[in-house]
Formats: sequence, C-alpha cells, structure tokens
Amino acid sequence: MQTTPPALRPPLDAYMAWMRGRGMSPATLRAYAADLRQLDRWLAAAGIGPAEADDLTLRRFAAHLGTLRYAPATAARKLSAARG
Repeated sequence: MQTTPPALRPPLDAYMAWMRGRGMSPATLRAYAADLRQLDRWLAAAGIGPAEADDLTLRRFAAHLGTLRYAPATAARKLSAARG
C-alpha cells in the first residue's frame, strides 16, 4: 500500500508545481520531490523557513550532504533541487 508523501511547505510545493508545468519527467519529479523533502526537513530542524534560505544556508546544507557520503552525482542533484 502506497502512502502519500508529506506535503512540502508552500515555497517548495510551488517549485514542484512549476517543474511539473515545465514537463519534467516523472522520475525527475520523484527524485526532486524526495530531495526537497530532505531539504525541508533539514531547514525545519535548523529553524529556517524555505523562503529565508540564502546562499550560506545552502552551503551549510551542502556540507551536511557531504557528511552523508552520497555519490557525487546524487549530491549534485540534491543541490540542484535546492538551488531551484
């Protein structure tokens, strides 16, 4: 049984809607949604709203990803989703 993933906070949800409108593939949308959920959880734990995230915040998130030892391509995709 598949459950609905948790909703993203409005700025991130709006970005996903924009990507759907641009005709991104279902696989890309799934990957970016998972990446943005990870970013959203990290921001919430840091007490930062998505709209308040700045370059320094994204550098801190990138450093966090580095501690998780993702493959370079995976980390790059996660950062691409975050920059969007």
